[in-house]
Amino acid sequence: SIEYISNINQEKSIQDKTKTKEISRVKEVKETKLLISKKRQQKEDSTEEKTNQDSTS
Repeated sequence: SIEYISNINQEKSIQDKTKTKEISRVKEVKETKLLISKKRQQKEDSTEEKTNQDSTS
């Protein structure tokens, strides 16, 4: 019946939306991790510079 088909389509569209949400969340998490690691790297770099300056003086 037509009802059955429309239900299947609805189900599919819901799954697609959920999938899209999941994908974008994973993306967000990856980007956040990248940002954090970049910041950490910058921090370490600046700390290294300080240490180098200390040792030369």
